[in-house]
Amino acid sequence: MKVIIKSRTELKNGEINIIDAEAPCKYCFKNGHWYIMYKENEETGLVDTDTVLKIEGNRVSIIRTGLCGSRMTVEGGCSGSFSYATGAGTFTVNVEGIWVRSLLGEAGGIIEMKYKVGFEGTEDFDQYIDMKIEVKE
Repeated sequence: MKVIIKSRTELKNGEINIIDAEAPCKYCFKNGHWYIMYKENEETGLVDTDTVLKIEGNRVSIIRTGLCGSRMTVEGGCSGSFSYATGAGTFTVNVEGIWVRSLLGEAGGIIEMKYKVGFEGTEDFDQYIDMKIEVKE
C-alpha cells in the first residue's frame, strides 16, 4: 500500500505552499477505526518522523513521533491546541477544524480536510490547510 498526500497551505500574506508526496504505508482497521502509518520524507519536510493517522468517521488524529513529534485532532467545527516539537524547540499550535470527509474501505480510499493553524504568539502566521490523503495499492 502507499499513501499519497496533497497539501495546499495558504498563508495570511497570500503565499501558497504545495506539498505533493508519496510514501509506502501500512493501512489497517482496528477497534472500529482506520489507521494509516508511514514515514515522512524530504517531500513533506518532516524527515526522521513517523506519522500515524487515526480516522474515526469525520475526525482525524495526526500523531507524529521522531524529530517532529506532535499529536493533533482535526474535526469540522472543533478547535484545540497541541504541542509541536521540532529540532528548533517546542511550540504551541492552535487548530480550528473547518471540515473533514473520509471515505475509506479495505482497498483504501480518500480523506479530505480543511483546517486553520496558528502558532501561539504569532497571529500573522495563520494558515489554511487543504489536505487530501489517498491510500491505494
